[in-house]
Parts: sequence; structure tokens; C-alpha cells
Amino acid sequence: MEKSIRVLIVEDSEADAELMVRTMEDHGFVPQTQRVETEAAYLHCLENAPDVILADYRLPRFSGPQALKLLKVQALDIPFIVVSGNISDIEAAELIKSGACDFLIKDRMARLGSAVEQALDAKRSRDEKRRVEQELVESENKFRLICETVADVVVLVDGECRIQYANPAMNNVFGYTPEETEGKCIEMIQPLRLREKYKKAVNRFLENSEESKNSGGVERIGQHCDGHEFPIELRYSKLNLHGKPGFVGVIHDITKRKQVEEALYTSKEIIERIVNTIPMRVFWKNKDLIYLGCNDEFAHDAGYSESGEVIGKDDYRMGWRDQADMGAIPFGEVDCPLRVYSQRIREK
Repeated sequence: MEKSIRVLIVEDSEADAELMVRTMEDHGFVPQTQRVETEAAYLHCLENAPDVILADYRLPRFSGPQALKLLKVQALDIPFIVVSGNISDIEAAELIKSGACDFLIKDRMARLGSAVEQALDAKRSRDEKRRVEQELVESENKFRLICETVADVVVLVDGECRIQYANPAMNNVFGYTPEETEGKCIEMIQPLRLREKYKKAVNRFLENSEESKNSGGVERIGQHCDGHEFPIELRYSKLNLHGKPGFVGVIHDITKRKQVEEALYTSKEIIERIVNTIPMRVFWKNKDLIYLGCNDEFAHDAGYSESGEVIGKDDYRMGWRDQADMGAIPFGEVDCPLRVYSQRIREK
């Protein structure tokens, strides 16, 4: 298969340059060449970024070492091969040290094709490595940008439960700067009495290959640097950290949520006591006339032992089902049916 290639030849001998071209053609290349003899012409051709550079060691007004040095000054990664009539081992070693891919003697030109192919393969490998490294840098930058703007604590923890990274929210939630936590065991943000228990749970998560790579939100107790404790929700996912098992954890302070839940529970308890104390039957329905709740007095008349059994039912499943279509609901020993009106409650 023919391989098109752009070649810059630094050579004062046209015959030697033609020999290089024929040798590459014999190897399957289709070279598009430019030949230069001076620094100015060389720099001009570098603007078009050739695929490979072949340079004689000595020219009347230029040299291979000079060309190699200028290539480095331009910060260009172009394979550079020295092809010379006479070069010492010391000079050859210095060229390789300076960044040349290879060197050949002109009377042993047969190896040129394979030398060019190896140099191009090495260049492709370097390009791929740079691409992967750049993607990694971009990914890390995105990760840090996201982590530094969220209110929740984000930590990277290794297999020994040591924090390798913590975002700035660590300071807001736990009172520690990210630098203070780096390399420390994640136990430092947990109460002393619970540390061993939590550590065992994390180790089981990391060691169990059959367990899900992601954990749902689990509630834990966190400890601020000043010693006070507060509720947290922890979510974590397995990952490979420097080739070893680890996890990324997201920690959310749920103090306010717990306070709201406690207030709602207290309010509900108070309301239930009030409703069950009222000396009358109380109930409420949704727009489809399904019971959403009632007091105990109403539940007993409906034939149930407690109010929770009424929820989700309609009048056709009550003790007065035969009269449901009439809208009449008899209670206890009342001689005439009582029509009870309910106030509809707007559903969210």
C-alpha cells in the first residue's frame, strides 16, 4: 500500500537527495519533497510542517545540528533523521541526545525506508499520548470546576480510607480546609464512637465485587472540627484510584431536612390528637372522592378499627355502601341518615 509523505530534505547534493527519494519509494512511500540548503529556506519550509526531515550533517552554509536546534526552538515535534557521508560515534550520540530519531551513513541507505517508518510510528504514538493526556487534563479541570462550585462535600478516598482530594465545601460543612484533610483518614469527619463501624462498612463495599458500584444515599452522623455532631447523607461510587480500589463520595448536610421532618412529624402528631379529640366525625377526601384521612370516630362508624384503614377507600367500601349513591351516610344509632359534607383538599 502506497503511503503519501511530505519530506523536507536538508542536503546540498541533488544526487544524494534523489537517492533518498528512490530509497523511500522502494519502501512503499510516495514522497513529496522539498530540498533546502540554507537556514532561511529551512525555516520557511517548517511553516508547512513536513511529516519527516532528512538532514545531512554538514552543508556549506548550514548543518544538521543547526537544523535540529532550530526545530526544537520552534517547539515542533517532527521526526528528524540525519543522513551523512561521515559522522563519528560521538557526533551521532550527541545528535540522538539532542532529539534526532536516527542517523544513517549514505553508503548504507537501504535502511532509510524502515527508519522513516519507525520514526513516523513513534510520532503517532507521541501524538496519541499527548491527546490522551490533554483529554485527561480537560477532564480533571471539568471535575475540579464542578466540585469547587457545588455546596456538597466531594471527596476522593483510596482503599485505605485516606482522603486524596476534598473540595472547598469541606471547609463550609466540616470546618476543615481541603489541605488539612489530604492524606488523612476519612474517619476524621465522623464521631469517634462510630468510626470503626463506618470503616468496616466502607471496606465491605470496596471488597465486595458483586456489590453495586454505586451506593444509594445512606444517612450517617458527621462531626464538625469543633466537635458538634450533625446528620449527613452519603453517596459513593467505586473507582480506580492510581490503579487501586477507591471511591468518590458526595456528602450532603441534612440538618435542615431533619429539622423540617421533625417539625412535620410534630405537627402531624398534634393535628391527629386534635382531630381525634373533636366530638364529631371528621374526614377529608380528594377530588375523586377517595378518603385521604379521618378521625377515629369516623373510622369506627365506617366499620374499621383505626383511621389508617380508611385511607384510599371510597364510600362503596364503607359500612354504608348500599346508600353510597344516595350520598347518605348513617352513623351509629342515628335514626335518620346524616348527610356529611367534606371540604375538598387541593392535591399537590
